[in-house]
Amino acid sequence: MTTACTDKAGAWDFIRTALLTAGSPEKIPAVQSRLDLAVQAAMTEPWHDFPPMTPEQYEKFLGYLDGIEMPGSTTPKLQEILKQELPAYFAGEKTVDEVCKIIQSRAQIYVGEQS
Repeated sequence: MTTACTDKAGAWDFIRTALLTAGSPEKIPAVQSRLDLAVQAAMTEPWHDFPPMTPEQYEKFLGYLDGIEMPGSTTPKLQEILKQELPAYFAGEKTVDEVCKIIQSRAQIYVGEQS
């Protein structure tokens, strides 16, 4: 989110919804605890015409997730900041607001140093 955003509350609401998606098998929750719950359901309950997921399918799925890279639209330094700060949120150690505040602060410092 940029400082030019005119609806910060709406933007944060969208971010929270995207990260905390649960209950929809078409979406993958970004928070580990929610992903774990979704996986438990996928391994015990059929979905539409599909049987429950097997442990082998789950391992293959994790391999796909591990292969996802961050988009290259940010600088390596900003990517480093994200990679350092986001795990605390996904592990449930910090709230989305705490992590976003830290990321925004560190990014502003970095951008200020580059000016």
